[in-house]
Amino acid sequence: MRAIASAIVLLLLLALPCSARAGNLSVLLCNNVNVDLFDCFDLVVLYNSTNGDNWINNSNWGTPDVDSWHGVIVNPLTGRVIALDLALNGLNGPFPPEWRGLQALEFLQLSSNGIDGELPSYLGNLTALKLLQIGFNNLEGPLPASLGNLTQLDNLFLGGNRFSGQIPATFGNLTQLEVLNLFSDGFDAGERLSGPLPDLSGLTRLQRLDLRSNDIEGPLPGYLDQMPDLEQLHLDGNSFSGSLPANIGLLSKLQSLDLAGNQLSGAIPASLGNLAMLEELELSFNDFSSTLPTSLGNLSALRKLRIAGAPVGLLADRQAITGPIPHQLANLSQLEELNLGFNQLSGRLPACLGNLPALTVLNLQANDIEGPVPDAFTLLDLDVFYVGANLLESDTGQQLVLSPSVQTWFNAIPETVAIIPGFGFLSSTTQRALPMNPDAIFNSGFEAEPSNACG
Repeated sequence: MRAIASAIVLLLLLALPCSARAGNLSVLLCNNVNVDLFDCFDLVVLYNSTNGDNWINNSNWGTPDVDSWHGVIVNPLTGRVIALDLALNGLNGPFPPEWRGLQALEFLQLSSNGIDGELPSYLGNLTALKLLQIGFNNLEGPLPASLGNLTQLDNLFLGGNRFSGQIPATFGNLTQLEVLNLFSDGFDAGERLSGPLPDLSGLTRLQRLDLRSNDIEGPLPGYLDQMPDLEQLHLDGNSFSGSLPANIGLLSKLQSLDLAGNQLSGAIPASLGNLAMLEELELSFNDFSSTLPTSLGNLSALRKLRIAGAPVGLLADRQAITGPIPHQLANLSQLEELNLGFNQLSGRLPACLGNLPALTVLNLQANDIEGPVPDAFTLLDLDVFYVGANLLESDTGQQLVLSPSVQTWFNAIPETVAIIPGFGFLSSTTQRALPMNPDAIFNSGFEAEPSNACG
């Protein structure tokens, strides 16, 4: 039997294109190894196709003990290869023309290499796969529909490539998936996934869904609430349109929600306030036209809140969040960044925002906010403070004292804060605080008490 298989291998070798036999490993070595003959054959042609002689680590490849080859794991009971991990290993070139073995492979990790060309359809024959990661390569072309055959797969990471065309409808068969990452690294339209999102409602075990930086269009799917384990939902940089489904508030495990840079419109649903575990909320650069829900103040774990519009002239007639800044945002004790710039927010700055202990970035520029900057804001330890292009006033005779760590005052600088004794001056050209003696500010006699007022 082994002799027959060896003869088959020889015939396959002769049938291979010259490019597949350009390396220094011969498939004839597979006659003398301790693993399945076809598994060995497939490894050798991969080695030769991706310039294995110049891999970062190719230790023991070509020796009779295949289990000692770098990145290869063999089941000692069956002699079948069950794992191949060659991530960050300098693979360059296309996949080989075909694989006839590796049907027992459970883990295939080839991320962060220079593999180019198209993703071969024969990967869909590796039906034992549980993990398939080939992210951060130079792959292009369509995603093979045959990947929908990998029904045991729980981790599919193909992000950081330049695939085109639509996501195959067969991906809806991957009901064991916990991670689906297809974000694009392409800059041109022909290098990104497009078209509508297929029906993925059967992927009820998903924990991470990342489709960012593509050209996927159509409404957001109404079945997101059928993915109760979802922790990360990143759909930013696409062309999704329509409203943000209220049932997204049912994703109780969600930690990161990024929908920036789409064409979503209508109101921001109050149900977002139910996402108690949410740490990052990014809704910037859409077409929303509503007030900010006061329920956002319930997001006690939130660290970053970004609902910015687009600068005038960059994306005309875009998002316009109106109304006052909800004073309930002062409840967000973990908040590090608040970006509500380039909207149409009005009213006064809630003084109680000055009590946010973790806040380091505050961007409220280009709104219609009026009145003075509350004294309580002097308590903030800000690195960035953008409040330009508003209707803010300075209190007569009142100097605004900024924390020594403040990096940016983005505004026409009020005369009352042009010079602060012991602190130095604020440069109108660089818009940066330039301390002469940062320690002196704490001895300047200025005192401010935390404020509970939100007027």
